[in-house]
Amino acid sequence: MKKRDLGVDVSFPSAGRVRIEGERLFADPKDDGFGDLVGRLFDLAEVQAVTIDHAKAKAEVAYEPNGREEAVMRQRIARAVRARGDGNGDGREPALSSLCGTFRRDRRPLSIYRQGEALTSWQVKHEIPGRIRFKNEILHQKKDLCQSIERELLDTLGVDNFSTNPLTCSVLVYYNPCQITREKILMILDAALAKVDKPSEKYAFDADFAASSTAVLVSAVGQYAVPALLPVGIGLLLYASVPTYKGAYNVVFKERRVGVDILDAIVITSCLLGGQIFVGTIMSWCLALGRKLLKKTKDDSRKMLLTAFSKRPRFVWIYKDGVETEVPMDSVGKDDTIVVRTGELIPVDGIVS
Repeated sequence: MKKRDLGVDVSFPSAGRVRIEGERLFADPKDDGFGDLVGRLFDLAEVQAVTIDHAKAKAEVAYEPNGREEAVMRQRIARAVRARGDGNGDGREPALSSLCGTFRRDRRPLSIYRQGEALTSWQVKHEIPGRIRFKNEILHQKKDLCQSIERELLDTLGVDNFSTNPLTCSVLVYYNPCQITREKILMILDAALAKVDKPSEKYAFDADFAASSTAVLVSAVGQYAVPALLPVGIGLLLYASVPTYKGAYNVVFKERRVGVDILDAIVITSCLLGGQIFVGTIMSWCLALGRKLLKKTKDDSRKMLLTAFSKRPRFVWIYKDGVETEVPMDSVGKDDTIVVRTGELIPVDGIVS
């Protein structure tokens, strides 16, 4: 195949770091050239992480000299960078291909890390036995990505509990080391990202609770110290009371019944008409806190139910040609022989022999 000139410049800003720049290589996120470049870099055992920023047409490589002379290490990395690719390096292995696909979709700076023998976009921020926190910048304000991760972890055997945070781009996982390893959790997380074709839904900030909390502070100062702030407190109270009035409207005109939302709306209206703005904001804040706690309780209950009844193994042992090999559950095919040991769940329907 025809070799391409990738047109890259290599510099060494500090010990253990290499900067790669090239408009032709990084300008188009659909170009397979950078995938070939990443593959060649990770062929070097000393390379620990590669961060790609297509917007600035550059990448940075973090490596460990591992006792070698710095000059020798630089020469090895420079040769790997300047080697001409055929454009098919993206297909070196499924993991690298999936990571490059994530980079293409999101168009944000993407970091790829070496975690043991695996390549992953997840960074391990903190780890103790049975508890590990991962971080991935691609999660920033991506509600659909967090939901995809939660769906994958909910029914994973060995994962006891977890939480996702799209604001800090982190996933906290509590797991049983006897049932699942860190490497397997990383595979599940990367698979969850790959299942979302076009992450677009952003994380919804809880403006309701924030407005209610601000209204309490402003109305207190306005009613008892600085009267000029009172109109601001009234506006915040009205904004924070919108969910309450919506609930009262739905109860009366759609459900045609009497509910607690009607009483809440009456109390807040009475406070507004009577000039008791601070009391009204306290009422509104309590209602917002109740809605927040109710939502969290529902989410936690759903997780507990699925944890109790829906756990299934994500990796199984296949017996083939006299050798037992552990593979992902999704790769099990017809007529495969699965090894199930004492105390383990039978993961698929089949004939027990």
